[in-house]
Amino acid sequence: MWLIFALLSAVLASFRKVNDKQLTHKIHQLELAWAVKLTALPIIFIVTAFTHSLVDPTHLPARFWLAFIASAFVMTPLDTYLYLSSLKHGELSKIAPLLSLWPVVMLVLGALFLHETPNGIAIIAVLGIMTGVLVLNAERTGIGTIIRSMWSDRATRHGLIGVCTVSINTILGGIAIHSSGAIFYAFASSLTGLVVQYAIAKVMGVRNNQWLVRSLPSIALTGSMQGSTYLLYTLAVAAGPIAYVAAIRSSTSILSALLGVFILKESLTRNKKLAFIIIALSSAVLALKG
Repeated sequence: MWLIFALLSAVLASFRKVNDKQLTHKIHQLELAWAVKLTALPIIFIVTAFTHSLVDPTHLPARFWLAFIASAFVMTPLDTYLYLSSLKHGELSKIAPLLSLWPVVMLVLGALFLHETPNGIAIIAVLGIMTGVLVLNAERTGIGTIIRSMWSDRATRHGLIGVCTVSINTILGGIAIHSSGAIFYAFASSLTGLVVQYAIAKVMGVRNNQWLVRSLPSIALTGSMQGSTYLLYTLAVAAGPIAYVAAIRSSTSILSALLGVFILKESLTRNKKLAFIIIALSSAVLALKG
């Protein structure tokens, strides 16, 4: 069942990125972050109440609170900012494929901290994904030149850092979910995230943008998709291995990229075509055989 949850979460996330991309050009990232969480909260609350998933917080272990606090107050705000910033300043068809590096980082973290050694097929798939990302950004020859070019580009740099933050946040979320429950964690983290993101926006002096009201239907749409996506994702993490959930979730990064080409009318260069094929095949191998 976790496989179905992960796939549905990934597909919804792909379509949500298109809407997020358009909204970042109208609304400040810090303002958009809390507005989306506000519109996502009702669907999460309804599911939480309907399934009787609320938990007495005084009965939760210390490991839940440590993971929850680190995620809600540090990693999630940072990850959200990097995600929205990379979308705003870059093409979706170039930023979305970077998500394919997520399971790569998860495998590295697993090898370093959990002593989970990836098998030969997984290593080959990882090398394939990394090659695809390099090809995607290979406007100039030479690996060193490509890497420097990727890091100098704000959108790509934030996207790459975001892969690391979402990987760390995945581990923290996994600890908290297994200590409390998937649906309860989705509700608690979303509610806390709303308060934290709103406070950050006000502390940073971001005022209510006139486009916030004008774009309310689009915000409500992306919020409902985020709420549904997050619920499905937490259920997948609760039921399946985190590394494989990450692999399945990121395997649809090419769908997001193609939506950027066909819906947002972004360019489809020869490098993009080749990179999409390499990343799609490598991600599929990692998801199925990793």
